[in-house]
Amino acid sequence: MWEGLIWPGSYSWQSGANLLFESAIKPHELGDQSGNAELQTIARRIHQLAATATMVQKAEERAEIYAEFLANCGGCHKALQD
Repeated sequence: MWEGLIWPGSYSWQSGANLLFESAIKPHELGDQSGNAELQTIARRIHQLAATATMVQKAEERAEIYAEFLANCGGCHKALQD
């Protein structure tokens, strides 16, 4: 998805968004934190962002989605101490 922000064209963005959408984070993948409601909410939000990302065309919209995606991923990784 990063390449889809910095290079013209949509192929990289669409490929990344589709892969992220198809690879939803499942609770068991959170390990010891699988029951953590906050992390499950983050995982659902990332999946929602991926769905939205598959539909946007404008660079500004892509940038907003990517920024929120990174913030959510960072929060989850911090909570998991990964």
